[in-house]
Amino acid sequence: MGSTAPEILVPDLSVDFVSGLFGQKVKSFTIKSGSAPGDGYNSVLYSIECTLEEIDPETGKERIAYGISKNYPSHPARQEFLNKSNTFWMEFSVYNTWIPALKEFQREYYGDNAELPFPRFISGKAINFRTGKGRNPVKIRSIFDRLQI
Repeated sequence: MGSTAPEILVPDLSVDFVSGLFGQKVKSFTIKSGSAPGDGYNSVLYSIECTLEEIDPETGKERIAYGISKNYPSHPARQEFLNKSNTFWMEFSVYNTWIPALKEFQREYYGDNAELPFPRFISGKAINFRTGKGRNPVKIRSIFDRLQI
């Protein structure tokens, strides 16, 4: 009675893609697992560490940028749960639409000092399984800046 671990899909990120995410030229980057197999029912986390081409003027060393990629799970039962509940789409919508709207609303009253306790969302893709908006579940992910695992 053996069981096999589900396949882990490493994000298909290129240097050009990562450079675009961080808005700076990336010299190199590494992707590491951000969660152990079986952790996190709704997603698989990856840690992204980038060595930027920019030199930090204070230290004289290459700058490092960090991010987290939250990816759609590869396990079929988990995908089915997410597809039926539309959970990934709802979370994506919160970070992509609702939080920016809330920040703008607060900015009207508090100026540029409005701070909300959310990680900076820099990129994402999701499918709304209720409307069919979006495509390719394998590429579903949300990427956050300035987070480190």
